[in-house]
Amino acid sequence: MFLNILLELRFNFFVSREGTKTSLTNEDLEEFIDEDVVINVLKRYISATNEVELRRHGSLRKLIMLVRETFRIHWRGKNIEQVKTLDSITKNMRVPSRSGKNITNSLIIK
Repeated sequence: MFLNILLELRFNFFVSREGTKTSLTNEDLEEFIDEDVVINVLKRYISATNEVELRRHGSLRKLIMLVRETFRIHWRGKNIEQVKTLDSITKNMRVPSRSGKNITNSLIIK
């Protein structure tokens, strides 16, 4: 699902640039993939979080970085293996839940 959304974003970016962009700059990423886009892309997951706390802990910034870097990787084509290298962006990221139980933060991933 996330991959399909990224491919749609890639298409929308290309269309928004009237097909003239073949390279992707940091400025392009920051302009095209902003906080609103990331919240829309991840709305299903963000809706289960305490968004105020997510912002306070800097986790939303990390999610924005993750979506931008994933988009950059998929700009030229699908590359799942390279996306897997992005784990460092979200490692130790706090994900406060809406319920307040914060089960995600107690998981130990090896």
